[in-house]
Amino acid sequence: MISRLVNILGKYRSSSYLKDILGQAGWMSLGQLIPVIFSPILTRMYDEYALAEVTGMMTLGSLVLVFSCLNLNSPIIIEKDDENSKQLLITGLSTSFVISIILLLSIYLFPQFFITNFKIDNVAYYVPLYVLSFSFVNLLFSWQIRVKRFTRKAHAKIIESVSYILLALLAFALANSNIWGLALGKIGGLVIALIYMFLCSRNILIKPDWKKAINLIKKYRDFPLFNMPSTFINVLSLQILIIFLGIYYSKSELGFFSLANMVVLAPVALISQSISDIFFQKVVENFNQKNFQKTRLVFYNTLLLLTIIGVPIFLILLFGSKRLFPLIFGSNWQTTGVLASMLSFIFLFKVIISPLGVILLAINRVKTNSLWHMGRFIFLMAILFYAADIKKVEFFTFILYYIVGTAISYISYLIIIILEIERLPKYYPKS
Repeated sequence: MISRLVNILGKYRSSSYLKDILGQAGWMSLGQLIPVIFSPILTRMYDEYALAEVTGMMTLGSLVLVFSCLNLNSPIIIEKDDENSKQLLITGLSTSFVISIILLLSIYLFPQFFITNFKIDNVAYYVPLYVLSFSFVNLLFSWQIRVKRFTRKAHAKIIESVSYILLALLAFALANSNIWGLALGKIGGLVIALIYMFLCSRNILIKPDWKKAINLIKKYRDFPLFNMPSTFINVLSLQILIIFLGIYYSKSELGFFSLANMVVLAPVALISQSISDIFFQKVVENFNQKNFQKTRLVFYNTLLLLTIIGVPIFLILLFGSKRLFPLIFGSNWQTTGVLASMLSFIFLFKVIISPLGVILLAINRVKTNSLWHMGRFIFLMAILFYAADIKKVEFFTFILYYIVGTAISYISYLIIIILEIERLPKYYPKS
């Protein structure tokens, strides 16, 4: 395995793809590391209830974000014509604004539904602004990926993280003990990152042409019709644990999980997304040229690189979390150390397999991807409902059920991806 990696690095040492992968992962790791570095300070200012509030806000926001831009992020990258891609961007920004207004009205009309199920007693009305700013930032990220300005996304993440910490500290300094400062800091960080992204993208904002926009949506209808529902199921599958914790377990247990999620799972989601952005662009480039051998090679080399990156971190989390978490974050966070050790298995599967899933979109296997996401959601939903509602297991046992279900799901995902990659010459024979 080591010799294989040496050969890859030797062959691709001058490759822009490898440099982009490692550079983007490094920058994004730095951006994600900033909140982790300052979290020992934040956990001594804000308790598990404040963490539960910001986690609930982000969970609800992630579910709405799926629909906010009609899943136009990938078409912005794929579209061959720059003017059409800009039109897709404007369409996504417009729909994001409309969805955020609808969410605000929904919270106003049905506040108890959102407060009870997401534990957002004090930050419910922050969620629409969170959705709007996050959606805008992601759409602008897609354009930067299209023009291969990968580092701008990483720079924006660093700006967001630094701003989040400073604003959360400022909120505590001004209001002392509060449970809304973390949520306010999170939104403020996104807004500042959004300003940076707009400054980097001033020349791409054009006048909307709604007739052209409708034609482009029809052209890429598979994304809102098939990929958007599958993405929602995917996000719901990722957030289902938090939703179940909010319904069946205490707010303090949700808060303890929130810190473990911030340190262990949130970073891998961001790093994986960053790598998948570059991976997606490279696969699309090779696939459009019908260079299936190179597409296959890029896939397996990326799989190996992700494994080399993920395994050492997994071992540190598995064996070191129980001792390190109370030492770093305070003695009242011992429960989080146990959770972090357990969640290290999910970290391993996600960091290796999750970034590779976009290859199914790049090679036009959108429906296959959708079916897997639907199957994973049903499978996890059944397992968690059985554990929490029927068996009524205690908190840690419930987390264990989730880990086993996630492991089975991701292993099946990898098998499906490999089968689809190996079948490419059959799907698209040479003319």
